[in-house]
Amino acid sequence: MNPDGKAARQPAAYVAAGRTAEAGLLRRIASRPMAGWIGTDRPEAETSALTEAATRAGREALLVLYDIPHRDCGRHSAGGAADPAAYRAWVDAVARGTGARPSSSNRTP
Repeated sequence: MNPDGKAARQPAAYVAAGRTAEAGLLRRIASRPMAGWIGTDRPEAETSALTEAATRAGREALLVLYDIPHRDCGRHSAGGAADPAAYRAWVDAVARGTGARPSSSNRTP
């Protein structure tokens, strides 16, 4: 769970609106572990934000690295890094964003 994410912040808005039952349900959903998908535009900044939030919450970030060259064989999620060298540079940016904070990653095939 990203403690800075929308699902973690929304229960307070529900409580303020008198929707306490929905707030409770959303808290249950938001408390479950969820991976953060690292995009292609700002991998270092996204990784830094997610790992810092997880550290503040006493958790470890789970990151999904999704810039594999030629991902999805050109179908619905086509795209990814232009070549292996670009992918390595992108992964290096993710690593810089992680810093010394703990994280796990799932490099999608």
